[in-house]
Amino acid sequence: MLRRTLPVSAAFAFSLSVSAFALAQGVMPDNNSKTPTARGASRAGASKAGAPAAGAAKTSNEPAPTVEEIKQLIADGKQREALQKLSRALALRGDSAAQYDRHELLRLKAESHLGLKDAPAASSAFAMAAKEAKDDAARAEDKASELVIKRSKNLQFTPKAGKKGEKAEPIDVVDPEKRKAAFAALLEEEKVTVAPVLKAAKGSKTLPPIVEALKQSGDLRMLELAATGADTETAKEIEGLAGGAQKLMDNAVQDMASLVKDIEASANDVQPVAVPARSPGGRGPIMYQSAKRRGLTTRDTQDLKRTIGDLKKLVPMARDLAASLGEQGKPFEKIADDGEAVGNQAQKVLTTDYTDNGSGNQGLQRPTEIRRR
Repeated sequence: MLRRTLPVSAAFAFSLSVSAFALAQGVMPDNNSKTPTARGASRAGASKAGAPAAGAAKTSNEPAPTVEEIKQLIADGKQREALQKLSRALALRGDSAAQYDRHELLRLKAESHLGLKDAPAASSAFAMAAKEAKDDAARAEDKASELVIKRSKNLQFTPKAGKKGEKAEPIDVVDPEKRKAAFAALLEEEKVTVAPVLKAAKGSKTLPPIVEALKQSGDLRMLELAATGADTETAKEIEGLAGGAQKLMDNAVQDMASLVKDIEASANDVQPVAVPARSPGGRGPIMYQSAKRRGLTTRDTQDLKRTIGDLKKLVPMARDLAASLGEQGKPFEKIADDGEAVGNQAQKVLTTDYTDNGSGNQGLQRPTEIRRR
């Protein structure tokens, strides 16, 4: 059975480094999970500790902190105490966590870290808050805060000088109100930086430069939303690029889906085989007629592994674009879902046992005896 060959198109040139997506439960083992022995050792160590174990039990019996209590600690300059209570609240799960807005907790965590002058921790907390945001406005403020903190020195954001001879005054990003001025200043700087990237992407026929331009445009959109409350300017830039990226990514996913389907059909193709055996009557060797599935060739295995690798880049890329581009990013969510489904199927085809004949029974079937002449 012949199968089609996946075209080597520019859409497969996924050069951006992104996090891998989980193809299926159990496919990617959790290296951080403890073995039963390790868990037992941990419990044994805790038992020997005596007083610390009792202290831990006492802590667990304390009432859960309230958001008002945490806010008051921050207002009083007691950020370390606030962070301890925030850690407890963020660690809760199920019904115990229902009393909290996780996004609000993460924002308070970020502000607490800012009060302690811990810029990396604050930036990380704002990034986590952005992922929990329920609307674009909240997500934009979180993302913009992350960006200005990263671009600040000693939590002071200094805009680039405007007119020649003018000296820009640094902006204290610890203060939430002053931080808004930093959003506006960084927005103007990023417009200049992104302009050549957008220009290059508009004439590109390959995916990487377009995706990079969209990624930077997404950050620009977050800054514009946070600074002005609207995304009027960046939406115009994103519109044309988004359509091109959607087409390239969707075509890539469809090509990979067709490839996986063809490999699966080829691997499951049942072929007749002749199996030699000794005749029960001792009259010489005989041949049994049987059947087996073709299975995967070396090339099939290579194609499946390459497909899975490409999708580990494409899927999170599409999800990031969906989150940062607003309404124009919604089609990328479907591309991500389709890509994840193809990746799961590719993994299934790659790990299937093809030694049976496709009927569900292991081994070869021997329906007909043919005597060798």
